[in-house]
Amino acid sequence: MQMNTISDAYISPHDSNMVNWMKFVNDIDSVFTLPKLEKQPLTRVLPQETYKQPKPGTVDWSTASEEMQENYENSMSILRRKIQERRMLLLPDFLAFDKSHRLQSSHHLLVGLQSSTRPQ
Repeated sequence: MQMNTISDAYISPHDSNMVNWMKFVNDIDSVFTLPKLEKQPLTRVLPQETYKQPKPGTVDWSTASEEMQENYENSMSILRRKIQERRMLLLPDFLAFDKSHRLQSSHHLLVGLQSSTRPQ
């Protein structure tokens, strides 16, 4: 499915059975660094954080209300404080359920972890 989507996005305008390889390479290179950097080695490259792409389905914070941002920050600070106060090691819990070793979790897993770490 993903390969079909990628190949459809890069179909050659001259031949529908071919892929525009150079466009694909240039797009991939532009994600990680500046184009034609090898020809201008003294160019100042910005830190990697500026090139990170937002994940699909996440909130675009530029359009979020100030109240929503404050609620998020308050919630995260409370969560951080409680985790630090209780000296909770959360990584082993996530690793136990992370069968693909991608350090990502599903919503179902997160709900399960919340219920297993609740005080009795």
